[in-house]
Formats: sequence, C-alpha cells, structure tokens
Amino acid sequence: MDFIIPWVDDNDPAWRKEYLKRKNGESLGTEESRFRDWDNLQYWFRGVEKFTPWVNKIHFVTWGHLPKWLNINHPKLNIVNHTDYIPKEYLPTFNSRTIDLNYHRIEELSEEYVLFNDDVFLLDFLKKEDFFKNGKMRDMGVFDIIVGWRDYDHTILSGISVITKYFSKTGTVRQKPFNWFNLKYGFFNNITNLGILPIKRYGHPSFKEFHLAQPARKSTLNLLWDKEFEKMHSACQPEFRDLHSVNHFVQRYYDLASNNFLPIDMRKRGSYFRLKHNSDPKLVADFIRKQKKPMVCLNDYPDLDGELYTRMKDSVNNAFECILPEKSSFEL
Repeated sequence: MDFIIPWVDDNDPAWRKEYLKRKNGESLGTEESRFRDWDNLQYWFRGVEKFTPWVNKIHFVTWGHLPKWLNINHPKLNIVNHTDYIPKEYLPTFNSRTIDLNYHRIEELSEEYVLFNDDVFLLDFLKKEDFFKNGKMRDMGVFDIIVGWRDYDHTILSGISVITKYFSKTGTVRQKPFNWFNLKYGFFNNITNLGILPIKRYGHPSFKEFHLAQPARKSTLNLLWDKEFEKMHSACQPEFRDLHSVNHFVQRYYDLASNNFLPIDMRKRGSYFRLKHNSDPKLVADFIRKQKKPMVCLNDYPDLDGELYTRMKDSVNNAFECILPEKSSFEL
C-alpha cells in the first residue's frame, strides 16, 4: 500500500512567477493560505516512518521544487513531477483537482493507496487494516444532505450527480444494510441514515466527510475516467479550480455507493481543525502533544494572518517537535 502527498513551495520564484502570470481576479482557490508553507513537512515524514513503517512507497507530488532537507535517494520515496503523470493538455496547473484526479497515471502506484494532503499528519500508530481490508477501503457509510449555502456544496453536488446515474440510496442500503446501519457509527449517525433514507427527492444523498487521509483505489479512478470522461476532463481543464466540477472525493462516493468498503469508526481515526483567527493555539497544540487521535488535519484558513498566523504556526510546530523530535531517514 502506497501513500501520496502533494506539496507546493510558494516561495519558489519560478513557481510564483508562473502562478502570478496566470492568476487573475476571478481565479478560485488562490488564497495565500492554500499555498503557504508551515515549515513542518518534516514532521509528516517523521510520523509516517514512526507510526506506519509498513508503507510500501511514498509518492511525493510536486510542481518541480523539493525541500532542501529531503533525502531524494530514499528507497521508499518516489519524486513525482506534475509533468510525469498529468497529460500535457492540462499543464501547467494550479488546480488541485487536476493534480488529484490523475493519480492513477503515476507509474508504480499500488492499486490500494492513501491520499494525504500536507495538512494531514500522523500522531500515533495505524495499521494497514485501518485503511484497507480484504481489498476494500475502510470507511463510514453515513449519509448527509447538501445544504446549498456553502460554495463547496457545488462540488459535492457535481460528484453526487455522477453517483445518482449509477446507484440509488435504497438499492445501496438493501445490498448491504450493515454498511449503513452499524454500531460502530454511533447512535446519531445511524439515526441520520434512518431519517434520510425515506426522502424520495434524493436519487442519492451526499456522504459525511471527515477531511482526513483517504484510502483510494487506482481501479476506481480508472473506472470513473472511462465512465465519466467529460466530467473528469472538464474538472482538469481550468488552470485554477472550478467549484462546479468534481474533485477527488468522487472516487470515494463511488466506492461507498457500490458498497466497496468495510465499516470503521472514522471518528476514532482523527480530528479536523479549522485554523482561523479565533482558534486557540493551546487547544490545537494540546491535541497534538497528547496524541489524542492517530491523525489530525490542520486546515489553514485565509483569516489566519499576521501575528495570529505566527503564533499558531509556532505553537503547532513546537507540539510536533515534542512527539517527533528525531530526524527520519527521509531527512538529510
């Protein structure tokens, strides 16, 4: 089983020149918080080496730049440039959807892989079986409703429109009811599924998202390109992301709706933090230092800037240093 992690160095002059040349006032996903480096990627590698030593290979996806401290000759490390796997017609790109939706083209990528972002860190031990078991991803079959007031809901709707073509929620639940009503999910999530199931106006509802490292299968991505080429193609064409296009979660939706998963309590796997101007640095640091769950997602928000950003960054990185003080073999 492989890991994939995309990374960008927003201080690279060549990248920034290209980025500013193509960016305009209407470009989406261009907030500084989407690209700025928190100077803590080394802790991602330390966490992987310590807590998931069983990983087969790490595919490090980059525009072309690399951290100065990275041991590029590590036997488990595969440096992947955008030009190595993304079709030329989609390049250059600053669109995360283009980067994510073409991972099946990476040479040597295993069928089963785990997709990280550089804001998702390992804090404690996890087993292979926490991500895949018997060829099926481990996930949580919990429905959700698209509320419609968030910009991101357009993306969810685009992905669910694909699922609705091939599955119905009643058919999905009837096929494997214990994937959707399971003691591991807890009372509230089971009640949620029970309440959404009878609503007839949904061909297929959306799914609860957890914003953690996501298990994925290369064959599912291949299948979606075969079945939904226009959707996938149109998502990859813009240089910057389009909120109305599908993103990588469409492959998770497909595997959930086809019952190609085994239930697990995702709530125990990790937690998600929005790092905003009113976030408490001590709370976040305490979560990391005490290793309260095996994973954490630290989502950088645009309104975290200036002194607040510096305080949060120092607090987070000091906490990582407490639990992962020793260099990994991925560092020079």
